[in-house]
Amino acid sequence: MTEDFLHHIWQNQAFNHNNLTTTNGEEVTILKPGIHNHLSGPDFHEALIQIGDTKWAGSVEIHLSSSDWYHHNHEDDSAYHNVILHVVFEHDIVADGFKQIPLLELKGRISRQQLNRYEELSGSDQKIPCSSLIENVDEFIWQNWLERCAMERLESKSEFIQQLDNKFKGDQKRLLLVLLFRAFGFKWNADPMEELANRIPIKEIEKNNLNQIQLEALMLGQAGFLTASEKSPYRDELKKEYSFLKSKFGLSEMKLGAWKTGGVRPANSPHLRLAQLSSVLTNWNVFNQLFNEGKAKELIELLRSEPLEYWGEHYRLGRKSKGKVHYQLSYNGACNIITNSVVPFLYFIGNKWANHESVEKAINLLEQLPAEKNGVINSWKSLSLKIKNGLQSQGALHLSKNYCNFKRCLECDIGKSILK
Repeated sequence: MTEDFLHHIWQNQAFNHNNLTTTNGEEVTILKPGIHNHLSGPDFHEALIQIGDTKWAGSVEIHLSSSDWYHHNHEDDSAYHNVILHVVFEHDIVADGFKQIPLLELKGRISRQQLNRYEELSGSDQKIPCSSLIENVDEFIWQNWLERCAMERLESKSEFIQQLDNKFKGDQKRLLLVLLFRAFGFKWNADPMEELANRIPIKEIEKNNLNQIQLEALMLGQAGFLTASEKSPYRDELKKEYSFLKSKFGLSEMKLGAWKTGGVRPANSPHLRLAQLSSVLTNWNVFNQLFNEGKAKELIELLRSEPLEYWGEHYRLGRKSKGKVHYQLSYNGACNIITNSVVPFLYFIGNKWANHESVEKAINLLEQLPAEKNGVINSWKSLSLKIKNGLQSQGALHLSKNYCNFKRCLECDIGKSILK
């Protein structure tokens, strides 16, 4: 038993109200349980309680035991002077202070089923604490909660994007470029990709003045990957192009140590990712047009544009692969990049400028994408739960990371439904 559980019981009035009386025998009618307070002070504010013939407006304080009132020194705290009802699971003492504050004991009023289910949730060692209880949860509750969690995830991403927006002083073009670069870095090289994005002359990309070989030279050169002494015809061509661009735009390259290459699968080699990204930047204006139109299918096709032929045999510059290289960005990879760059950008900009259409585009894009495939999503699907699209899979990821991992079942609509 925890106070959080009692808060849930009180907030949802999930207890037996028959012959409800204070410990002094006065009849109690709960007109309004109050607003849950997550800060200091009484647990519920603005409650309306009828005790006997009198209606009282004020706060409600909740404890496991009545003695906790004194253990927490509430009798000396003026913040608790407006408490109109003290609700406890068990009344364990009789003291003078309680003559002034009506006391309601819930012991015996909470169903055994609720107690058992709460104990099962709180004591579970499963990644999904409710895995043995969720089968009876209504499908509408599940689907609705996934979408709410997806919105929470977008809000969370917006906090990070706000920091970038402040850094770039509202330069939306630079902001989108950085988010796209970070997404192409995936979880291994997002930070160095951001640094690289800040070293790229975006105006030249917007003007479409650079061809694909020049863009590759610019990207790989600025990333520091052309500084190696080893020679090959392709590297020499890139170095020649980069030397010209570096001088023309007054550029300086990154240090190689910024990049993570050890333990990274060949398909995620930053060399190959930059080649793939270069093919997208060749069509930068088309990319901007497509995401503004909210067309997922066309965006995926553009993100999967083929790099130059050299990459069909190389994951890294100067190292020929033993087998054929799948150098085109995968379909799932393209969906991941849309999810982690285009969608949060549209959502952030929409909220920043109160542009509801932009927010809707972000949500619609996620709904057009398939559900992600990973261990977290598989664990939910193994419980015969439907995750229909990218919006819902984002919700499922947020649910696991921010609720299940911390056993926040009492704040989760699934947990609340189980405990009704």
